Amino acid sequence: MSRIVLLADFCFIYPERTDFVGHADGWMSSAYLNALEQADMAVGHVLTGLESAGLRDAYHFVLQSDHGGSDHHHTTTEDAVMNIPWIAAGPTLRSGHVIRSHVSIMDTAPTMARILDIAPHPAREGKVVEEIFLE
Repeated sequence: MSRIVLLADFCFIYPERTDFVGHADGWMSSAYLNALEQADMAVGHVLTGLESAGLRDAYHFVLQSDHGGSDHHHTTTEDAVMNIPWIAAGPTLRSGHVIRSHVSIMDTAPTMARILDIAPHPAREGKVVEEIFLE
């Protein structure tokens, strides 16, 4: 039996259920935390598959939320709404590093452009999260 392996430059995965549950049941509710756990398991399946194929160290990963939340909304400027989880890992990135600078959702595109070694759009918003890269 032959096996076909597709190597991609970019893959976007959006576990949208967490957002739906956050609005319906509230952020940090038990239903929301359960949805996060399921999203975490899905990411684990992707990583396990890459590991099994011997490809884990060939890829970079950026994991982020589209927004924060509070109660059943994300319409205020409080920290819980404005801050998002943002995690990056890969062969050219520091392992185990805790990001010290503020990271905005706007920083993802320019950081991904650097990871992919392409020039970011000149009118881009956001900045490269420089501190995550190896020297």
